[in-house]
Amino acid sequence: AVLAAVIYLFRLQVSDYLQYIEQVLNPVYSVQYSDEQVTRAYEIELSKNVSPEEYRIIKDSVSAFTAEHGLTASAIYECALPECGLNPFIIRADGKAAGFIQFTPAGLSGSGVSLDDVKGFCKSRNTKEIMRLTGWYLRSRAAGRKLTTGADVYALVFAPVCLEKPDNFVLYSGINNPAYYLNRGLDGWERSGSKIIRNPAKIDGKIEKKELNLWLEYHKQRLLFKK
Repeated sequence: AVLAAVIYLFRLQVSDYLQYIEQVLNPVYSVQYSDEQVTRAYEIELSKNVSPEEYRIIKDSVSAFTAEHGLTASAIYECALPECGLNPFIIRADGKAAGFIQFTPAGLSGSGVSLDDVKGFCKSRNTKEIMRLTGWYLRSRAAGRKLTTGADVYALVFAPVCLEKPDNFVLYSGINNPAYYLNRGLDGWERSGSKIIRNPAKIDGKIEKKELNLWLEYHKQRLLFKK
């Protein structure tokens, strides 16, 4: 019972070091790929989760987003990968987010659509409505600001306030801050040579924009390595 109590008290630190050990044993390297290779890897993953018709709708929607915002298709997919695993019909386990970019009640503000509506779209596989909402969100939250990379798109989805901010901009801080606690897994990311790792020694109670970008890069490189 004493051992269990100690483990519970230090469960976050234990989890951090277990994750670190896993990264040491199975490192993820930052490798340069062509945009065509990256986009193809994303679309292969997407095709595993959708029907051919759903795949066509999503590809056409992504093409429309890229034309509107001057982005590459990979920039859109790069954001969707950690959000939904490129399964646009995913409803988060706690029920607080759903869809291609994991809409939340706050994210849906101004859309005229509720989270329950989005969950319904996911359950009925209403691809057109999910992608329409995705386009609405990007347009409304960008509000004319320029998007250039997948990290920009993810910044817009995760925390619009950090778009166009410097890499050292702090998104959330304070171990007692619920916003920090819920996103604590973004704290501590760094480059170690050509590897991307989450270093327990760098978990300092604040999440900077550069750590968010590295976390996003980690997911992309891990997928590309599998391909």
